[in-house]
Amino acid sequence: MKSTLKKNLSMVCAFTMLLGVVTIMPGARSRADATLVAGDELPATSGTYVLGESIEVTKEAVIPSGESVVIDLNGNTLHMGDSFRFYTIEGTLTVKDTSAQEAGCFIGNSSIPSGENGGIFLVKSGGILNLQSGSLLSGKVTESQASVLTNPKGLGGAVYCAGTFNMTGGSIKGCRAEAGGAVFVPQAGTFNMSGGELQLNTAVSAGGAICIGGSGTPGTLRLSGNAAIYENTCNHVYPIDAISPQKNASAAGGGICAVFSNNISVSGNVRISDNTCGYSPTDPRNNLYFTLPAAVLTISGSLGSGADIHFDRADSTLVSGMGEDAATYTSGLSGNGTAASFTCDRAEFSFVENENGELILKDNSQQQQQEVTLGISGYNVSLGGDIALNAYITVPEDKDVEKLSVSATYSYLVEKNGKNKTETNTFSFTSGDMVLDPDHGYKISVPVESACMTSEITFTLTYDGEELPDTYTTTVNNYANTLIGKTSTSSSDKETLKKLLIYGLYAQKQFEINLSELPSGNGVSYDPSGPSSYLVDAPFGGFTDPAHKDLYVGASVVFLTTNKVKFYFTEAVDFAVQYEDDGIWKEITPKKSGGYYVYILDGPYGIGFPATTYSQGFSIRIGTTEYPGCYSIVRYLESVMASSSTSQSMKNLAKAYYNFASSIY
Repeated sequence: MKSTLKKNLSMVCAFTMLLGVVTIMPGARSRADATLVAGDELPATSGTYVLGESIEVTKEAVIPSGESVVIDLNGNTLHMGDSFRFYTIEGTLTVKDTSAQEAGCFIGNSSIPSGENGGIFLVKSGGILNLQSGSLLSGKVTESQASVLTNPKGLGGAVYCAGTFNMTGGSIKGCRAEAGGAVFVPQAGTFNMSGGELQLNTAVSAGGAICIGGSGTPGTLRLSGNAAIYENTCNHVYPIDAISPQKNASAAGGGICAVFSNNISVSGNVRISDNTCGYSPTDPRNNLYFTLPAAVLTISGSLGSGADIHFDRADSTLVSGMGEDAATYTSGLSGNGTAASFTCDRAEFSFVENENGELILKDNSQQQQQEVTLGISGYNVSLGGDIALNAYITVPEDKDVEKLSVSATYSYLVEKNGKNKTETNTFSFTSGDMVLDPDHGYKISVPVESACMTSEITFTLTYDGEELPDTYTTTVNNYANTLIGKTSTSSSDKETLKKLLIYGLYAQKQFEINLSELPSGNGVSYDPSGPSSYLVDAPFGGFTDPAHKDLYVGASVVFLTTNKVKFYFTEAVDFAVQYEDDGIWKEITPKKSGGYYVYILDGPYGIGFPATTYSQGFSIRIGTTEYPGCYSIVRYLESVMASSSTSQSMKNLAKAYYNFASSIY
């Protein structure tokens, strides 16, 4: 297939040479509903524009919001002769080729300048790109070791879509990027592909054809009709911050890579096959690959006889629940046609078709369906960063979820200085706080402090103002051990769960909480010298502020429910933080505590620093002095290990947290 593409590209080039290359000069006129000829700019106002000949352009155009531009390639070529993409799209651009051969194409330059996204088109939020026919060829963006979160550059060899991209036909071929060789879909972006082909595109790190990723509002990828994604590749190895589930892992998703929480649905005769990661033809990451459990593949409709889908999810992300029902885990999904044609790599599950024509996993280990009653049917331990116990509530069809509320309560004993004090945390949930999981029921998430792994969490349900008689009780420690004991839990997840419990154990020792009920079982035990650690050999000596050395006291990290960073000063200062995700300086107002002015940093999303971001650096500004990328959770851990004045129990906690965080990073 590669030689065929080279032949086709040669034919396009030869065809262009016969016609002659006509350069569109900047500053010339733009006409609506016209034939594009020499001297015309790329049009940016509403209208239909037909290429009268193959032409070269030297200037990018911006389609403003409210404008709708239609480009009919008419069998001709638009070639970019300078280091710019063709369009930034804030309005609407439709590309089609009404010629019989549909051989018209956009040919990108060899490379967009470093630090840019979208080699041919950049679709901004609110913008719309429609590709109906014709081709996008040879787009390229570059950025060494790009990252979806911390260095979002060099993404989308042909298209970077923060708005909506509808592809009903045509093709994208021979494009290259650090992530998303053909198309990159960031948070809140949408890519609907119901036809056409993505072939022979390349990414260095993630998604040879498509990478959909980023934190925040999930991106959406809908594949249907005869959409074909094949013979694309990822071909490099290096530590990929926030893309790969572990450092030094090979590139992921030769066809598609989904990063973090995203929505992907498939129906029709979709083909996702024959893609590679550049190392092994049997690598499970070759085709459709998910890095975290929050990304979900939905078979949203009947699949045709031509469907060919190969799917894998990172082993480290599975946390099954619901009595061995791991319906979100479909590693090895492949086949075509009806449910009977699909296979799962776990013998205890099979694919069945529900009344809506959707494919779902059936748990064969459950011999019979139990009558659905209102209550909690299962649990799940979250390994996404923050510690949480998820509970799933089944609601019968004759019950209205709007009338349901749930309370979750747990207590813990603080045993300091010979005095015991009981504290209680209570959480209330209404229907608006519940997330519907089609397979498990309505999910609620109870945040659990690191030192409370052994605290009993009691759930009480109230329906239509009346408290139900049954209550439900479990602990993070008990359910984590249940998961560790299951054969369906992957070995990497078992190790992560053990490290979670060990982290909780040393947190309880450090904060002197629930000392008589320490996490245990499955190799979890207390060692006064602390757990083994993989902290770097050159520890960070701690942040210093020479400009305010007489005022700056130090920094600390709170290791309880959500990790927050605190900076202490003896007097108030102008303090601001800049997170890499948004690049915006945020002023922090201090809180007065213990004679100090305390500046609390709660992360880029206001929820603290999840374990998945433990190595993510941020910048601070004190007065007018800026300290770029000066601090992170891992730097605090390293400074703890380097300090001779730090207690052994605190060093133990730092080691335990590092081991847990690095296992899910």
